[in-house]
Amino acid sequence: MLVVEANNQGTNPHQIRRKAFKYRLYPNAQQEQALIKTLALCRELYNASLEERTEAYRMHKVHITYNQQANQLPDIKELRPEYNDIHRRSSLL
Repeated sequence: MLVVEANNQGTNPHQIRRKAFKYRLYPNAQQEQALIKTLALCRELYNASLEERTEAYRMHKVHITYNQQANQLPDIKELRPEYNDIHRRSSLL
């Protein structure tokens, strides 16, 4: 069983509305393996991005933005084809 939680905040700056949703997923074995692989790749990419930002600031006092790193994704996908299976969530950008 996989439980997914999502929080939703209101858009009115004077009123914050919080909602929490829990979704229970019952994937079959093949779906579960695909989810595990996707989450592992996302975790690896997130940690590498965080390390790049940390090291850039520590060594050169340079800030790397999300957009700078996002622009590197096509090159990363060329070098690491397994990332082509992970779809971009452009609706959140």
